[in-house]
Amino acid sequence: YTYPMSGYYNYGWSNSIYLGSEINCSAGNLNSIALYINNSPVNFVMDRQKIYVRHTTETTFNTSNYSGPEGFTLVYDGSITFNEPGWKTITFTKPFKYNGTGNLEFLFENYDGSWTNGYPNFRTSSTGSGIYRTKRDYYDFTFPLTNSGYASTLSSRPNIQITVQPCTFNA
Repeated sequence: YTYPMSGYYNYGWSNSIYLGSEINCSAGNLNSIALYINNSPVNFVMDRQKIYVRHTTETTFNTSNYSGPEGFTLVYDGSITFNEPGWKTITFTKPFKYNGTGNLEFLFENYDGSWTNGYPNFRTSSTGSGIYRTKRDYYDFTFPLTNSGYASTLSSRPNIQITVQPCTFNA
């Protein structure tokens, strides 16, 4: 799939929720996230990528509206190069203090402004029928602050690995 960040569209965003009961790590610094790449991109650079994270009491999304970065911590702002299938680790420029029990919500924003063939496809897993733990939107002409017509809620989410010192979580 082309989320959490779409190289097929010029601009976009996605949010995903991971439950504290799934994370099962003690409190500590969240230092990185890894995404599983299904295909074989070669030196595919996505510029102007932002990753945010926050604790949330929400367990699902009931709307596909863009919530914006308010209340989130910006943990990564830069370019990401995808080179091969498998786990792609993105080390945060600013760690996030995970409380050890809460749900985590990630917001990925793509401001790249261009696309080309060879973009990464990400592995996802089902969250169950009608359990919407991801929402997204993308657009070619501008960053979609309002519903572009492509916005959706999804009953799947990206497979991730996160490292909370001293624990690693796989979903």
